[in-house]
Amino acid sequence: MHQAPPEVAVLSNGNLQVISSAAGKLVWRSSAGAALQGTLQVAAGAADGQSTLTLAALDSSGQSVKLVTFASKTGDVLAEAHGQAPTRLDSNVLVRSGVVVALSSDGKKICSGPGTGIFSLSCEPISGGSPASKLLDVGSPQAVVVTTTTGHLLLKVDDRDLKLVAEVKGSQAVSKSVPTEGDQVLGFSGNADDGSVWTRVISIASGKVVQEGSAPAQLQTKDAAAMGLTGTFLGTKAGDSDVKYRSLVVAADHTLLLVEAQRVVWRREEALASASAALFVDLPAPGAALEAQYQASKPPLQERLRAQLLTLKVQFNLATPEEKALLSQLQTAFSDRLRPNRDPNGFRKMLVVLTQAGKLFGLHTGDGHVMWSITYSPAAAPQSVRLWRSSHDVYHAPEVVLLHSGDTGSFASVVNTHTGREISNTPLPYSISQVVELPQHWHDGTAEQRVFLLVSGSQAEPQVHLLPASPPIHQFVASLPTALNFWTADVQRGVLSGYAIDLKTLATTQLWSVVFPTSTDTILALAARDAQEQVYSHIKILGDYSLKIKYMNPNTLFVATGPPDGVPTAELPLEAVRLTVHILDTVTGRPLFRQTHQGARGPVAAVVCENWVVYSYYSVANHRNGISVLELYDDAPRNLTIPQLAFGTMNETLSSYSPAPLEVLRQSFFFGPATKLMAVTSTARGITSRYVLLGTTTDQVFMLDKRFVDPRRPRGPPTPQDQEERLLPYKEDLPLILTMFATHAQQVARLRGIVTAPANLESTSLMVAFGLDMFFTRIQPSATFDSLQDDFPYAMLVLLTSGLIAGALGLKYMDTKAQIKRKWE
Repeated sequence: MHQAPPEVAVLSNGNLQVISSAAGKLVWRSSAGAALQGTLQVAAGAADGQSTLTLAALDSSGQSVKLVTFASKTGDVLAEAHGQAPTRLDSNVLVRSGVVVALSSDGKKICSGPGTGIFSLSCEPISGGSPASKLLDVGSPQAVVVTTTTGHLLLKVDDRDLKLVAEVKGSQAVSKSVPTEGDQVLGFSGNADDGSVWTRVISIASGKVVQEGSAPAQLQTKDAAAMGLTGTFLGTKAGDSDVKYRSLVVAADHTLLLVEAQRVVWRREEALASASAALFVDLPAPGAALEAQYQASKPPLQERLRAQLLTLKVQFNLATPEEKALLSQLQTAFSDRLRPNRDPNGFRKMLVVLTQAGKLFGLHTGDGHVMWSITYSPAAAPQSVRLWRSSHDVYHAPEVVLLHSGDTGSFASVVNTHTGREISNTPLPYSISQVVELPQHWHDGTAEQRVFLLVSGSQAEPQVHLLPASPPIHQFVASLPTALNFWTADVQRGVLSGYAIDLKTLATTQLWSVVFPTSTDTILALAARDAQEQVYSHIKILGDYSLKIKYMNPNTLFVATGPPDGVPTAELPLEAVRLTVHILDTVTGRPLFRQTHQGARGPVAAVVCENWVVYSYYSVANHRNGISVLELYDDAPRNLTIPQLAFGTMNETLSSYSPAPLEVLRQSFFFGPATKLMAVTSTARGITSRYVLLGTTTDQVFMLDKRFVDPRRPRGPPTPQDQEERLLPYKEDLPLILTMFATHAQQVARLRGIVTAPANLESTSLMVAFGLDMFFTRIQPSATFDSLQDDFPYAMLVLLTSGLIAGALGLKYMDTKAQIKRKWE
């Protein structure tokens, strides 16, 4: 018999709508809930042989409940009821089989009533009740579940009364109900202290345990504490096995496990879907132990022979799709890209990834497999990861530091990136609002130690702390020849502030403050230069061999302001639809440049690199996405030649307090895809030309050659000087070249970040894009000018070279023989 598809009930702003799930059409709508005051809930049920929907409203006093029951097919009002509770109720009110159920506001009592006419709710104390207790909807018309400090309570609606049928102690997650023959069951799960996961399936009708088991899962934090569970989903298992149910368990660190009684069927590290930060570090140096481990993990000789056979079948088009997939797996297994050690070109790296769940991963860039992981408590999940220490030799592992800031305490955890072992964990007696890395590193003779300024306190009176806080670091900072400055941003209030730091006492002094009116000029984007950025040349040579000196102030800050993103354009005055960009000096707060785009607004994405800024926005006037570029040059009069710059001894110190005049070149373009984030490629020495990496709203990464967003692109025919610089003629539309998508045909779902790092080869930049997915690739903005292609025909080169050598030797032998013959004649 064909069963009609279910309909969907939607409650929004007091309006109850029922929509057909098959056609998506509105079946009926009622605004009866709009007249009700307080918190609204909707529940499905049945009465007199027809399905119903009941709207429950809890008024502002928290003690009065009103019910309106509708026929789910027609929307007719069938009944109304009004109830009164002896105590204030929690906002979550459920209706089950005509019974109204709610917790008291303090979570220590459960209240219920018949839900017809004028009724009263009676309340009973519950074991383990607390303000954190919750009333859970488990999808059953006969049951509700209450979370307590000790586990869960299963309560059944029986003859318009509420009865406790089971108390599951230690339970951390409960599933939705699953129907069985004449009954319904619920799945409860918990994480034991030894890291194992236990599951228990309980009948709603009787409260008896139908199935239970415990499976080893190693769900523990780095301190050997139980991880905890956040969710569980119960399903039935086909077949005649004694095990009838399986539980899909979600751990607090976002690990996903399918548990079947006494065993874990499979496990997935879904924590990587919540990646929040990533950085590249070097793999270990080659060694005998690593090589032996790698060779032992490779497939045996018969698999190599099998791969050769499959290769022949593929070449002669005799292989099936399954055999082609197997060949690809074998080729990956035999490839050197999976070696656990670094390579001379710097292509093999370890990707250190921090997730929102508080888990740190070490991934091999060859295929993304997990080399190690370390789990922090979800209550103390680190918010940032930074490179901490880099050794001068290749045999010591780089170290990273993870920072956690909380109201109850903060800490800095240092981790060895080759082993994943925590080296130290330093408690910090203050909260961290900002982390500032000094551009100078402390050298202790064996390694480079990064030094951080940790900012705590309010924006009005910030305090600065050193990390590490050892006496040598304090002496190092006190001996720095230049002053230290930092800036803070309060985006909600539209305030930017700059501070100076006393190098000896670390006391802060506010130097400047800029306030933007949040009603018309909300801060939409901030961007600053990377302190570790490599710059090869500080000058630009023009086509006529004259020079432009790049404005390379490390204290340059880009600020974009405009109407708030959430306000529709139609609600804004015409003159308020504008985007203003500012270039500020963060030492003095002085505005270096300001530009307004009329008829444009956010969202804005921006990147600052060397002496230029690229930013994107939406042009309301043209209904298109725009990209603009600013290039900053020192416009002070100087009569310098190339030989003077190359061989001269002149040097000039620039100060933010006496800034040089600026020449700002600017240009705007249109670009097809909308952009939500930006990054730029980075190389070992900064010689290679750069790509601007655009993270689009379609969750792809587009590589935009910086030459296309050059503000000096000529509008007319290129002059010989323009051709000498290889300047492209100006076109307002930037080309959308499909081969320039770094992600190719792939999408990085919910793209959140793009991180780049240099390889050892100057031509190559490494890139990883992360969101729900993770995508890694190598980028060569100027092609591979310093290396051979991966598919270079080495065998052909050897054959040709051998042939030439053999030919040369043969010709020499023939020439010698001919000379001897001539002498004997």
